[in-house]
Amino acid sequence: RPPPQNPLPPPPERVVEILENRPPADRLTNLIDKGISAFLSIPETNVAAFVKATEDATAGLSPESCDLVPLPSGAAARFANLPGVADVDGAKLKAAQERAAPALKAFPGAEGRICLPSEAGLEKLFVAQTDISLSTSRFAFGEFGAAAELAGKSIPLTDLSRLLPQIQKTQRGVDMKARSRFESAGKNLDKAIKRDVQFARLRGKI
Repeated sequence: RPPPQNPLPPPPERVVEILENRPPADRLTNLIDKGISAFLSIPETNVAAFVKATEDATAGLSPESCDLVPLPSGAAARFANLPGVADVDGAKLKAAQERAAPALKAFPGAEGRICLPSEAGLEKLFVAQTDISLSTSRFAFGEFGAAAELAGKSIPLTDLSRLLPQIQKTQRGVDMKARSRFESAGKNLDKAIKRDVQFARLRGKI
């Protein structure tokens, strides 16, 4: 099912525009490098569990019948060509891409769009995403946070403030069914975390 046309530039494009003009290349390189290090610090068992959760959440979906949502392919291409990205260690970047590939491949899609999971599927993904985030090395995550703070100091608040209206406008152009599904899944997950004993570990860390 084709998504509704949205003529407004999506927030990912705006974010890339800011990164093109604001943070010095070395700070962007450092940010990406620390982010990759944090991702690579996640134990293999946790990565495998996330891939399994992704496969479960997308099981039975087909591009011919599912609700398709567009990927920010244009923004991704521009981001890949930023000067700061070119200086990232190639072997390290490749390792991260190979590690992320199985989860990305779990999403059926076509022509730059992927299937939107059901509400229950989104809940599974939210839980899995939280779980894998909590398994990141604290040291690596701390270094990533410090790199993000340093890069953020190069971005004026006026640039960031301009993102909010763009996000709000884009949200108004998003398919309401997809938007409602995300919001409902998020609310259901929040309720589950608060009441279900199986989320006790997450409650203690979130």
